[in-house]
This record gives sequence, structure tokens and C-alpha cells, in this order.
Amino acid sequence: MKGKVTILCSPNFKFFAGRDEEELFLYREKNRVWQKKLPDPDTTLVGVANNGTILVSTLEGLFTYGEKGENDPAPIERYRQAVLGADGTVLRKIVFLEQGSGFIAEKLTEKKDNSLLGRLKPGGDSRQLRFEIVRYNLFDDSEEQVWQFTTEHGKGNFFWAATSGLNYLAAAEKRSKVFPGRGFQTQVFLYDLTNGKSLYNATLPDAQMSELCLSQEGLLFLRVDSENETQLVGVYPDGRKFFITPAAVDPHLHHVGKECVVLFDRSRKAYYFKTFDDRLRFSMDMQILDEIKAQYTLFFRPNDDVVLAGFDQADDTFRVSYSTIEDLQIEYKRWQLQAKSAKELVVQETRTKETEIIEKKRQEEAFAEKKAMFHSALLEETIKPKSISLESAFEKPAASSEAKPTVPSGGAASKSPSASRKTEVAKELERVKLQLITGAISELEAETKRNELALQLESPDSNRETESTPTKQLALAPLDESLLPVQNESAEKGRLLELLEKIEERFIRGEVTESTYLELKRKYQKKLNDFLMSEDPPNLF
Repeated sequence: MKGKVTILCSPNFKFFAGRDEEELFLYREKNRVWQKKLPDPDTTLVGVANNGTILVSTLEGLFTYGEKGENDPAPIERYRQAVLGADGTVLRKIVFLEQGSGFIAEKLTEKKDNSLLGRLKPGGDSRQLRFEIVRYNLFDDSEEQVWQFTTEHGKGNFFWAATSGLNYLAAAEKRSKVFPGRGFQTQVFLYDLTNGKSLYNATLPDAQMSELCLSQEGLLFLRVDSENETQLVGVYPDGRKFFITPAAVDPHLHHVGKECVVLFDRSRKAYYFKTFDDRLRFSMDMQILDEIKAQYTLFFRPNDDVVLAGFDQADDTFRVSYSTIEDLQIEYKRWQLQAKSAKELVVQETRTKETEIIEKKRQEEAFAEKKAMFHSALLEETIKPKSISLESAFEKPAASSEAKPTVPSGGAASKSPSASRKTEVAKELERVKLQLITGAISELEAETKRNELALQLESPDSNRETESTPTKQLALAPLDESLLPVQNESAEKGRLLELLEKIEERFIRGEVTESTYLELKRKYQKKLNDFLMSEDPPNLF
């Protein structure tokens, strides 16, 4: 079901007609008979008879649906709005008869008072309100007037109620006092339509009667509002009266049964069950249905038994249950427990969600801290090689075996250079990994460097070659292959000059610090000067 659901019950409590925001439907107890799209979004359910016939009202007029739900609703021509509006008539209240043979309707017509008294009034255009109660027969399209009450416009009102079997009719004519003084008085009538006789006739002076309700046995209830209080007046068919103080703030007469009267407080959305001796038998807050996500409507049998019908939103199924008021109290307690469990579940879910948010925030902060530490270490590793690579590229390697220290053969001493190189290669591999992560080198460049380092580890002379061959050192340094050592004197001069240019170029680019630049320039300028002054070129490397 979509949105708010309205449900009506047949007098025999077998058929349930209803509508939501889009569809009209009919159920026979728990089984759906038919369901179709609303003919008009302003469709109002009027009633459903014991044979499953539905009466609806739209802006166009009154329509009926059969038990099988014909595709097109049947209009009642006499009660089309266009026909009623021609006479200035509107329908106010309709009671669908239990057998589906017709209905009782109240017609309200505003008309001009053409009587002599009306013409003599100031302006000569007095308006009157005519209230009619008519009985309409669906089978022969006939209409019969049951009651008529006429009052001056703005100086009266009319209330009535009838049983679905049209056994009893109650009417209240509220009109202004003619004499003495000002104010209103209400004349109340109770009729036995089956036998055609009046059962009760009373006048309520200076009282604001706003509602009346009638039981199937002819018990009449009136709501009377005075200046200080609101009272419910019960009147038996024999004229005996009794009074009930309503427990509700805004009591609406919902049902009059065999032993109790049911009030509905519109403001609180609550039912109150009061006995005829003015005791509160039971009360229930219907707002609890919103908490358990259910839409149920209460219907009352003449003997005060209860029929509960509506949709359970958990599985969108139509539910019907028949019970007593005592059983209803048990059902209400079950709703309360269900609502309590739902609230506890919401609280638990809220707490769990809050815990998850706190834990997620803690994890994010820990991750951010680790990320910051990682980037700091990464920055240190990527900057450090650049600051030392240029200087290490120009370190003088061992030129001959005479300069090398004597290493005894065998034992741990012979293995130490290999272990040292493994450590250096491991560090270089880590450096390559960091450069790849930060995007300083491409995957191809990283793979090439890894292969070169792997070859160095596999070669038994890798330590010696790395330490004595400038080519290996320069391959890992930022300088290019043009800086490889040469053997002739002219080339050596050019090499030293080129080194000085490279140093100056890298200083300009910011690849070396000023102190490193000055120190290297002094160092290699001195070597160049010594080379030029010496007859025999010195061994620079």
C-alpha cells in the first residue's frame, strides 16, 4: 500500500473496502476480491454493503462498484454534481444501507425566502437553508423524503444519525430562540422508522450540541458542550437518561454498543472505552501503530466485540482479526512490547553506528599519521642520494693493487666484502622501490636497475669491479657516461674541464648545494692546475 490507507467495513463484517493514494480495493475477510486504479484522486469511500457493493463519492457525483468490481463504476445520474448544483444543492452525509439496496442522504439547499415575512425583512432578500433527509432506492431509482428542516441562513444547524438497517433515526434541529432573549435551543427527536412512531422528543436550551450517535438498539448519545464542561448524554428509547464524563480532550462519538461507548480523541489519536456507569474500561494510543509501522482500523460490533483490519507494512499483507475488548487489550500490550523492542533496536543501532564512526575516525587519523611518516621517510630517502651522489661519483678509486689492503684468504675476512656489497645492493633496491612509488623513475627504469643489481650479486667479482671500475660507480651516479676516465693527456685535460662545467651546471640547476659546489670546484680546479704544471700527469683516480 502507498501512503495513508482508508478502510470501511460492511455491517456484517465480511467485506472491507479501502483506498490508498492510487488504488481502490475490496477484500472479503483476508482475501482480496479486486483492486483497481482510483477513478479520481478526490474519491471518498462512502460505504460498503453486506453484498460487497461499494458506494463512492467524487467531484462528479456518486458511483457504485459491484462485488466483482466492474471495469467502469456505475454513476447515479440523479446524484451527479452537475444535476445537484443546478438547484444549489450539496450532499453532506450519506449512510449506505446494509443490503446495498440504497442509501440515506442529507441534502443541503440554499434558497431565497419568498414568503411575506422574508420580503418584509431589510433588503428583501432573506436566505434560507433547507436540510432534507432522503432515502434513495438503487433498484428503481426512486427517492423518498424522510425529514425536512428549514432555518434562516446563519441561525441554525442540523444533525442526524440512522442505523444501517434504517430501523431508527435520530435528528437534532438547532435554531435561534425567537423568544425570550438571544441564544440557541436544540430540539432532539428519536424515531422508530419500522413502526413509524416517535420515541423521544426533548429540548436542550442554551446548550451547544455538536454531535450525536445511535446504536442498533436505538440508544442515543449526544455530545453537549456548555461553558464549563463537555458531557455525553445517553438516552434510551424509553426516555431514560444518564451522563458520562468524557476522558478525552476532544471526544468524538465513535461507537455506541451494548455496554459501553467508544470515544476517539482526534488530538491525541487515542480510543477510550467507557461503561454506561461512567467507568473507564480501557484506553489505547493509536500512535503506537506508527512506531510498529502498521495501519489498522477498529470496527465495533453491536455487542461491543472488536474487528481489527488493516495492513502490516512489514510484509504488506492485509490482516483481519475478530476479538473481544479483553483480547484487544492483550493485542495492545503486544504492540507496546513490539514498539519497545523497535526503540531499543534503534538505540542499539545508533550506538553501534556512533562506535563505528569513532573507530573509523581513529583509523583514519592513524592512517594519516602513518602516511605522513611514510612521506617524510620517503622524502629523506629520495633527497639524500642526490646530495651525495655527485661527490661520491668523483671519489678517487683504488688505482692499483698496491693501494689495496692485504686480505687474508679464507675465513670470515674473505667473506666480509661480499656481505658489505649485499647490504649496499639491498639499500639500492629499496631506493629504487621508493623512487618507483613516488614516480621518480618509470617501471622500465626500475626493472633495468634491479637487473643490474642482481647481476652484480651473481658475479663473484662484483665487489672488486664495483670498487675499482669507475664505469660501475658512474652508472649509479647522476652524471652521464661522458665522464668516463680516459688514458691520454689531452683527453684528461678536457675531462677535468668538462667536470668543472658539469659541476657548475648542476649547481645552477640546484642539484648540489653551494658548499658542495665550492668544495668540488676547488678540488678539481687544483687537480687541473697540478696537471698543467706537472710534466708527468698525476694519477687522478
